[in-house]
Amino acid sequence: MTVNTLDDNTANALLQISRSIYPHPMLDDLFYARCVESIDAKAGQDPALKEAITEGVATLTQQAGGDWASASAEKQAALLRAVATEPFFQAVRGDMVVSLYDNPGLWPQFGYEGPSFPKGGYINRGFNDIDWLPETGKGEAS
Repeated sequence: MTVNTLDDNTANALLQISRSIYPHPMLDDLFYARCVESIDAKAGQDPALKEAITEGVATLTQQAGGDWASASAEKQAALLRAVATEPFFQAVRGDMVVSLYDNPGLWPQFGYEGPSFPKGGYINRGFNDIDWLPETGKGEAS
């Protein structure tokens, strides 16, 4: 992970906090690191955002007992719920929803084949190819 605006401690803590916001155990830290890099780039353009991120991460880390990753999942969730409406959290969550889920490199992890329009739409590609729903007895997924 390469950051230019946030210090390494803040960036590493933010990576762990990001995992707590959008927890996917099967994803490598690499995908979360890209989110932190995206947030770092925006913070480099906006001093108020940088301050909000730095202070928000420091506060959450302190409230978690000094090490976010060591806090229980329940404590992490409670701490995140407490700041969910704050600009810091909204900035992180808002950036992550795009930088994490709009990454074609991780789509296969979720079984997403990518956009269908350039390939003729779902009618001819993947409309009824899911295999994780139970059969209805009529040969159709319900």
